[in-house]
Amino acid sequence: MANSTCRADSQTVSLMSTGVDPEWLMASMWDWLRQTRSNPPGTASTDPDAAELYRASLEQFEQLMRVAAEAGPASRPLPLFYALSQAGRAVAAARGGHDHQHHGLTLDRGIPADPLEALVKPSGVMNAPGQFQVVAGCVQSPTIDSGVELGALIRALPEVSSEPMASTRWPRALPLFVTSWEPVPLHGHTRITLDIDAEAVTLAELAKILKNYPAASTKITVNQTVAQSFATLPYKPAPTGQGVDLIWVGEESDLEAAVPQYRFWNWRWLQPSLAGQSIPPSPLMTWWLLLYGLSMLARYFPVPWTRALDLDRSPSAVVLDLVMTRAMDALPHLIYEAVTGRPVRFSGGVGPDPFDRRHGILG
Repeated sequence: MANSTCRADSQTVSLMSTGVDPEWLMASMWDWLRQTRSNPPGTASTDPDAAELYRASLEQFEQLMRVAAEAGPASRPLPLFYALSQAGRAVAAARGGHDHQHHGLTLDRGIPADPLEALVKPSGVMNAPGQFQVVAGCVQSPTIDSGVELGALIRALPEVSSEPMASTRWPRALPLFVTSWEPVPLHGHTRITLDIDAEAVTLAELAKILKNYPAASTKITVNQTVAQSFATLPYKPAPTGQGVDLIWVGEESDLEAAVPQYRFWNWRWLQPSLAGQSIPPSPLMTWWLLLYGLSMLARYFPVPWTRALDLDRSPSAVVLDLVMTRAMDALPHLIYEAVTGRPVRFSGGVGPDPFDRRHGILG
C-alpha cells in the first residue's frame, strides 16, 4: 500500500562515525530530528494543523523514548511501542497520510509455550486502514496479509540478524556487499558477496536458501564456469568475515533500488519474506510489527512475557533484551528518515555486527 500524496527527498545524508563515541552519534540524530520541529517537512510545512500535530507527536515520541530508556525489560516494550506510534503520527502529518483511529494490527491471544511463536496479524475496522497501514503507505512499505511470528520478525531485522537465537528455523536478514575489485567487469552484472552462515555451500543449497528471499532470488546468480568446476561455491573476504562470491544480475544502481544500503554505507541486507509475501515490510515497519507484538505480550500476557525474560530459564531472554536495546538506537534514525524522506547513512561500519556498540560505533 502506497499513499499517492506522500513526498520524498532523495538526497542522502552521510555522517562520519569512525572513532566517534556512539552516544554522540545518537545525540546527533536526536538533534537532527528536533531541528525539524521549527521547520516541519512535507505537508506539515504548509498545513498549520499538520504542523501542530507533527510537533506534538515528536515531543511525545521523545518523552516516551526517555521513559523506555529508564524502564526495565519487563515493561520497556510498552513505552517503546507507544513512542513509535506517536512518531507514526508525525510521519503521517509530514507525508500526507490519512487519519486513523486504530492500530490495524492484533496479537493472536493463543500464546504458545514459546512466546516468539506468537502471531501478529493485520486487523481492520470496517475497511478503514489502521495506523500501521497508513504509515506503511507513507514510507512506501509493503504491509502483511496474514500472521507473522515474533521470532520471524526478529530474525528479519538487520539490527538483530547476527545475534544468537535458540531457534534458527526463521530465515535471517543476510548481509550483502558489493565486491569493489573486479578483474573482468561484466556489463549488466554486479559482483557481490552474501553471508549465508555456512562454511561451504553447493549451487543446489544456495538455490534452496534463496527461496526465502524471493524478491532477490531471481536476481542472484553464479559464475557458471566456476560452479561447474568445483563442488562448492567460492568464498571471498567480507566485512562479516567471508561471503559466497556471487553475481547480481543488473548494474549497481539496480541493486541499490532493490536492496538499498541501510544505515551504513556499503552495508545491505536481504530481508526474508514474511507471511508468504515476496517483498517484506521495510525495516521501520518490521520494527513496528515486532514492537507492537512485544507491547501487547507484555501488557496482556505478563506471566509468559516475564518468563521469556528470565535468563536462568529462557533461551530467548538474551535476544529479547537486545532487541529492545537496538530499538532504542534504531528508532530516532529511522523516524528522521521517514519524516524527511531523506536516507541517513553512517560511514565506518566495522566488524561482523555494525550495530554493536562494543565496536565503538552506532548501535
